[in-house]
Amino acid sequence: MKQYFVFLCFLSAACSQAVKVERDYHVVSASEPLVEDTGIRYGGLVTQHADLAVDSQGTPHISYKGYSDSNNGLQYAYRTDAGTWAEEAVDTRFSSGRNSSIAVDPSGRIHISYGVPGGRAGLQTDLEYAYRDPGGAWHIEHADASPAIRQGKESSIAVDSQGGVHVSHRAFVDATGETQVRYTYRSTDGQWTPRVVDVAGVTYTAIALGADDSAHIVYSEWGSAEVRYAYQQGDSFAIETVGSGRVTGRSVVAVDESGVVYVSYYDFDSRQLMYAERIGGQWQTRRASSPTGEGQYNAVAVGLAGRMHLAYGSGHDLAVHHGAKSPGADLATQVWDPAGGFDLSLATDSSGAAHALYPASDYPHTLQYAYWPARSLTIEDTGITYGGLVTMHSALAADSNGIPHLSYMHFNDDLGLRYAYRDDRGAWTEESVDPSFSSGRYSAIAADNAGESISATLFPQGRAAFTPISNTRIATRVDRGIWSTPRARRPSGWASTPRSRWIAPAESM
Repeated sequence: MKQYFVFLCFLSAACSQAVKVERDYHVVSASEPLVEDTGIRYGGLVTQHADLAVDSQGTPHISYKGYSDSNNGLQYAYRTDAGTWAEEAVDTRFSSGRNSSIAVDPSGRIHISYGVPGGRAGLQTDLEYAYRDPGGAWHIEHADASPAIRQGKESSIAVDSQGGVHVSHRAFVDATGETQVRYTYRSTDGQWTPRVVDVAGVTYTAIALGADDSAHIVYSEWGSAEVRYAYQQGDSFAIETVGSGRVTGRSVVAVDESGVVYVSYYDFDSRQLMYAERIGGQWQTRRASSPTGEGQYNAVAVGLAGRMHLAYGSGHDLAVHHGAKSPGADLATQVWDPAGGFDLSLATDSSGAAHALYPASDYPHTLQYAYWPARSLTIEDTGITYGGLVTMHSALAADSNGIPHLSYMHFNDDLGLRYAYRDDRGAWTEESVDPSFSSGRYSAIAADNAGESISATLFPQGRAAFTPISNTRIATRVDRGIWSTPRARRPSGWASTPRSRWIAPAESM
């Protein structure tokens, strides 16, 4: 994992802020996302009802319904290390795999919920569940055995930290004519327990789990045009209204480690894409930065440190857009794939990278896979105070092992040049380099191939004379706490500048 360091010095009006280092961890240093064609056709309803999940290694897995004469049931595919997609047949029954949803548990086992028409007891639809054992064999079970109920519409699946399986779905009760939001749970011993969450005119349902493995379900009530949120409290669910609009996918709810809930939905009245955050039990609803009419197809996910990701398809040219925001920040969006698509699924991996699946807008509408590298920021206090001008004129370098090194001018005691580095335990160690009075102004630091720190320093004479040769020195770290500070010759092309720049030579000095 490559590390990038940005050195930030904050000086408040009271001169009491500490020096901080911001570490920027990039899994991939490229600034553009990867978009690739899986080769799995979607055109002419060749495949349908696709969903995406990502395992702990960052490998994407998809479930989808085949529609060709030779491949009409539930299918599964994953991306190999070689970058190709390997496909497997899961359920070969005619037209099985409708509205499939996929999840990967902590051990890497694959779980899929889906609908099968014309199933048990002559009912129109069954809710089925398939899992793949470590040997690669698939096993299929009924996920909800409740009688006289047409089930399996718009299911959504999640797996908890203990291996328990949670499924939300829509069901129609023949006897009463009512539509239900249902939740069913499979314990680790294989027992299924179904429950009714709400009675509402609903289409899609979406489920996510909190850090405590509790279920969070989002759906829309078509009669009132409300987006509703149900969260688990023991054996029952509490229900809240998020806003006015409709849920149009299975990937529209996410929960971060602190319990903040994120929801995306589309308001058909205002023709606006909306997203909402539930913080401390209160909903904060905002309009996404998409033009009017865009965002009917949308999905949300959460990465590291509560970083929210939002993907949506345009209602105009079907371009796929990606947006991201850290807690307390505004949502920033850009086009992910101008060729675009619809029916989006979105997931994040353990590094915080975002993954998306959608069919291409153009025939033959093959499934497209997109990947956006993580950009997770960690800010760390070095403990080197800046208050009252205690330090000044600081600079940063990182060696080949990713260890950050600082040079700075101390202003309280000796007013000399100092150096600090961060050890493997995360602690910062300080050393005195040059105790000469007022040395170290406008320092610059670099590390050579041996990891030794070198600091080029300038002693200002008056306001603007930064480079008199008699006042320029280079300090080299000989051993821990031991520095050599011979006077240096002026390098060719050295110019007057408010801050010196020093580049370490290719070989160790």
